[in-house]
Amino acid sequence: MTDLNRADIMEMARAAGLELDEVRADTIASRLSGILSELDQIPIENMMSAEPAQIFSVKEASDRG
Repeated sequence: MTDLNRADIMEMARAAGLELDEVRADTIASRLSGILSELDQIPIENMMSAEPAQIFSVKEASDRG
């Protein structure tokens, strides 16, 4: 995977309607590149057999505050 750079992060931020300064964009690029690098080290065989984790639950309309 290609490392993300400041320009990549600034473009994603603009697309999401966010404003970032260059220092914060550099920090995010570095951290996200590190995470992606770690994920790239997981063997594909392990990824293919893993079930997706439930990350949210659906609430009934009456449960919402």
